[in-house]
Amino acid sequence: MIPDSIRWRLPLSYAGIALLAALLLGVILLLALRGYYSRRENDYLLSNARAISSNVSFFTGLGSAQSALDAHVKLLAFTSQTRVKVFDSDGDLLSDSGDLRDIEGLGTLSVGLEVDGVSESFSQTVNEAEQQREFTSSIKVEESTAQGVNSRMQIETSVTVKGDVEQAGGSPRGGSEPLSLVPAVGAQLGLDLDPGDETGIRRSDKTVREPILSELGAPNGYVELTQGPAFGSEVLASVAWGWAVSSALAVVLAGGAGWLMSLRLTRPLTSLTDTTSRMAQGELSTRANVQRGDELGQLAGSFNEMAQRVESTVNTLQRFVGDAAHQILTPLTALRTDLDTLRQDPDNPNRDALIVRATAQLDRLQELSDNLLSLSRLEAGVGSDERSEVDLNALLADLGETFASRAEQAGLEFSLKIESRISTIQANESQLRQAVGNLIDNAIKFTLPGGEVSVTLQSTDAEAIVTVDDTGVGIPDQDIPHLFERFHRGRNASSHTGNGLGLAIVQAIADAHNATVTVENTERGARFRLFLAFPSQ
Repeated sequence: MIPDSIRWRLPLSYAGIALLAALLLGVILLLALRGYYSRRENDYLLSNARAISSNVSFFTGLGSAQSALDAHVKLLAFTSQTRVKVFDSDGDLLSDSGDLRDIEGLGTLSVGLEVDGVSESFSQTVNEAEQQREFTSSIKVEESTAQGVNSRMQIETSVTVKGDVEQAGGSPRGGSEPLSLVPAVGAQLGLDLDPGDETGIRRSDKTVREPILSELGAPNGYVELTQGPAFGSEVLASVAWGWAVSSALAVVLAGGAGWLMSLRLTRPLTSLTDTTSRMAQGELSTRANVQRGDELGQLAGSFNEMAQRVESTVNTLQRFVGDAAHQILTPLTALRTDLDTLRQDPDNPNRDALIVRATAQLDRLQELSDNLLSLSRLEAGVGSDERSEVDLNALLADLGETFASRAEQAGLEFSLKIESRISTIQANESQLRQAVGNLIDNAIKFTLPGGEVSVTLQSTDAEAIVTVDDTGVGIPDQDIPHLFERFHRGRNASSHTGNGLGLAIVQAIADAHNATVTVENTERGARFRLFLAFPSQ
């Protein structure tokens, strides 16, 4: 069973791949070598069978030819390093050189081996009742190599008849003449020449047959060669052993490489796992310390960014809950106080004023609830896909009519300037109306009577710009970076009603529309700008 761990699975996978590759290559190599040497063994037997079959037919014409045939067949078997059998046309065995491990029966055998053009002599004496023949064969080496496997030789055989019996074929009594010239192709002249040595050359299990033809081309039988040299057995055994050793080393090395790679891969993963565990336990400030340029390094970087956002979000939520509780507690406390007063003293002369104040606190709670709901919907992306073409000229004109009356009641001068000719954008109209309305409402709220509030719509080739200027109390410089945060109120805004959510809503709407909102102090007051991009053509 494979462990459920990359640290173990990776080296095991490496080792498995190396083992499969080694097995595949080894099988292909051994099969290719075996096929090559099998063809060589077959070609060796076939070439010698052809040479021998063309020669042994001569001996079938001699008187008492069995002795001559047996001697010659054994000589051919010795020099070709094969077992030679001669059959007649009926399939009966005429001569068999015998098993190569047993060379008894060759009679008197003299061997003296030299190569590179030096002749080699073999002699065989056959004694019979009425005649004596002496067969003499010589091996002429034409070419050889160090091991002799590729040697080329010729066996030249002659017979000398002694006595009164005439030689078959009409030759004079006595004398000597050549009987055969046999090319023993690829014979094993070399260190393993002795076929009786059990530690000598290995033997092939292949068998070849070649017909014996007369001078007229008629079949007189066939020659069968077996027990030829197994050329590739030692090579295959050596290659197989080397392959097994190299495969084992390859598997071990691959497993080691996989182990090192698994350590390199799992070390940053272990660090990430430890970091996530500590974050799960509440340590939101912890970060992954992985300094790499590869995908794991990118993962660690992304994780740290995510952790930073999670920490920021959690901290913001904690502040939000605290600020929201504080904002809600203040009107609730005032409302409870007024209601308790009315309950304890129904005839209180300030009854109407208490009821008005309680109603104002309820309105404040309602506004706070609406703003919180609106902000949560914006941050959740609700309605962000409800876009349509919005005519900013018409939208600002409508808002101008609404806020002009409020400005007049507050004793302010209100002006609206539309300098844009191309003002259609893709937006959520209700959200955009709320954002611009919050900016105008703040300008009116923080401007003292007798001041001015102006709204201007301008455009460039790329965007529309809504500007809201006032001559109000301005914004302290230290408050400007935090002005669009939830529940943040400027140091000079304590005397004005509000809950610190209006500008946070403006920022959320701007973010939802890929817009930008800015604020700056002017010589007369404050200026807010909302930059809205036109649809791309």
